[in-house]
Amino acid sequence: MRKLTSIALLAGFVLATGCKGKDITEDVEKLADRACACKDAACARTVMNELVKLSESEPNATGDEDRGRKAGERLATCAIQAGVDASEVMALGQKLQK
Repeated sequence: MRKLTSIALLAGFVLATGCKGKDITEDVEKLADRACACKDAACARTVMNELVKLSESEPNATGDEDRGRKAGERLATCAIQAGVDASEVMALGQKLQK
């Protein structure tokens, strides 16, 4: 449960890092949807990398933190179910918090 909690925070963190940026809530939710459609770890890793790119391209992103947390939890759960090791998912969360 701890691993999912840290990942659930990652999308919320991405959405809370700025005050005047683009609202990326829907973008994060779409990434979660894509992760849940993945059938293997390679696909899920691609989606996870896209979340990193999104956070880097929108450093002042805003959005609905609650929806972002829920999307982050879905993305993490689906990535793990697709075969990504939980430690990789946790590392992504740590990377996004820096």
